[in-house]
Amino acid sequence: MQQVEDALKNEEAHRVGVAAAAAAAAASSLAPNTAAPVAFAVCTFCGKNGHTVERCFKFEDASKRAKEEVTKDTSYNSKNRRPKRKGRANAAQEKETPMESAGAASVRLSPSPSSLPNAWNADTGATSHMTPRREWFKSYGPSNVAIRVANGQVVYAAGVGTVEFTPVKDGHNLRPVLFSNVLHVPSLNQNLLSVLTLTSKHNFRVVIESNTMEFILQGLPRFYASVGAERVAFLNGNTVPQAEIASPAQDTGYELWHRRFGHISPTRLKALVEHGMVSNLSLPSVPASLPVCPACMDGKQTRDPFPQLASRRSIPLQLIHSDLHGPLPPTANGYKYWISFTDDASRYRRCWLLHKKSEAFAAFKHYKAWAEKQTGKVLKSLRDDKGGEYMSNEWESFMLEHGIERQHTTRATPQQNGVAERTNRILDEGVASLLSDSHFPARFWGEALSCFLHTLN
Repeated sequence: MQQVEDALKNEEAHRVGVAAAAAAAAASSLAPNTAAPVAFAVCTFCGKNGHTVERCFKFEDASKRAKEEVTKDTSYNSKNRRPKRKGRANAAQEKETPMESAGAASVRLSPSPSSLPNAWNADTGATSHMTPRREWFKSYGPSNVAIRVANGQVVYAAGVGTVEFTPVKDGHNLRPVLFSNVLHVPSLNQNLLSVLTLTSKHNFRVVIESNTMEFILQGLPRFYASVGAERVAFLNGNTVPQAEIASPAQDTGYELWHRRFGHISPTRLKALVEHGMVSNLSLPSVPASLPVCPACMDGKQTRDPFPQLASRRSIPLQLIHSDLHGPLPPTANGYKYWISFTDDASRYRRCWLLHKKSEAFAAFKHYKAWAEKQTGKVLKSLRDDKGGEYMSNEWESFMLEHGIERQHTTRATPQQNGVAERTNRILDEGVASLLSDSHFPARFWGEALSCFLHTLN
């Protein structure tokens, strides 16, 4: 910057000197006898005699160097400072996220543990070792590396660590091998051993001869892979599962094993231990007083059977059981429901066809009039399931007006209305059988019901 300052000062001096020279020339033209000889001229830049600034070689050199420095500084700004600003603005776009490749592997279709693969696939397309089996890891740490599978889908690793593998050759176990930097990818459908990783990062040499791949390190074969009929190479040997993860056979409480085995009964859990059905399972003795398992109560609790009532009314119309059935395919007349009335004493049944549920009250009035006229008795009680079609204000007022007792069963408890429920089942099965035998369409269920009900009574 000092040179730039000097150059600017020299440029100013040059302008002053040129102006002075021009003034001297003008003066000499007007008064030639008074002009000073050239030998007495003094340079305003270097301070030497005998020349002026416009003829000073040092001034020309200094001006040239100053221009070069200014040009160099401008070039530096354009090449370095502007790209930095651009880089800061687009850092997120220019930075590439690392992506691993799973070669020809894809995502597992079933989350079941039984779908987990056992063998290692020696894959030349995979960029890292990968496995979905967490229990194989001897050491483990978090990882969220993205992996692209065969169909282009991107999945993510859950962790990374080392896996111990025991090679087998001619039926004999060889020296165990540790696979490092293995990605744990829970959704992967294969165990992938990256051949490229072994050769490029671990100095392995791979020899393929016939149907065998030989993995050589420092001149010694370490493990082998066999090529199958599908031209896929699988390692010969077994992966060593880690006991603290894969083998939960440790002395723990009964409650924990009860949950692990799907909430099985104490008898079955005890049989697993006594008959050796689970390897290395040691279970403490089943306690005499078992704690209540809330999950078992939610999943296994059943309702006790309802007691069978042997008593029946001895006089017709003392108690009538009723229930509504449908909707069904519309008949030719547009009926979609039927409502049944069953006498408790005689089990005599009558049905009315309905277009909609709101017609149930009218059907009941028709039944009451018919039954009382035919038997000479008075209808005293009606039992129903408290469905909406039975609970209208009009129906309630009618029952109070005629002194008929109402018996409502508990909601969602068809056992309490068993006679009416059984009637509808008998009628439904009979109608279905008649339609099947006659090959009539389902819309003829009304005619079939009338025929079957007449026969049943």
